[in-house]
Amino acid sequence: MRRESRISLPWDALPSPLVLIDLETTGVNPRADRIIEVAAIRYEPGKPTVLLDTLVRNEELRVGPTHVHGVVPSMLVGAPTFVELLPALRAVCEGATMVAHNASFEHGFLSAELERAGGAWGLPRLCTVRLSHRLHVDRPKRGGHRLGDLAHHYEIPVVAAHRALGDVVMMAHLLIRMLARFSLPEQLPHVVRGELRPPGRLPLWPVEAGGPVAVQRRGPLS
Repeated sequence: MRRESRISLPWDALPSPLVLIDLETTGVNPRADRIIEVAAIRYEPGKPTVLLDTLVRNEELRVGPTHVHGVVPSMLVGAPTFVELLPALRAVCEGATMVAHNASFEHGFLSAELERAGGAWGLPRLCTVRLSHRLHVDRPKRGGHRLGDLAHHYEIPVVAAHRALGDVVMMAHLLIRMLARFSLPEQLPHVVRGELRPPGRLPLWPVEAGGPVAVQRRGPLS
């Protein structure tokens, strides 16, 4: 992944820290389907960015729609389970606000996986789809706010689409450009506050044995 040290966010309008998250899953039902890939980037003013990027193994090596995300069962062999991933996920996410494109999807899957592990997902969330609807009232309500279409609108390179890392990097650049081009910057803090969703419950990180996943720290946020 290219360095994210040039990311510059309007922190006067945003909660801090932020963790941008994208998931690949075996399907769309968080109660029946599983997470197979996680990419998360934590941004905090004055601190290095922190990156987590890993495939996630489930017991049956189910991958779901390979034609969408490109993940095949053999790629999950040797990957951490979700329980093994928990220490690294906690290091990236704890105390942050989650940002995701269609954040209710990530919220639902992370909530279900944490419950299976004996914990609870408790991050407030900010959805870039909902922000796009607020900031781009001229775009079509159906289809005009998809991640790839917005990337094209902002001339953001689409690299490794529908893989978690490619999508989360694309989302980071989209968030910056959307907020920078908002026509009424003095209203931006009000818009962001209006789109923040509370966690619904307190976070609970279960006691884990640990696992093989490490997070990466990159250059200081500019």
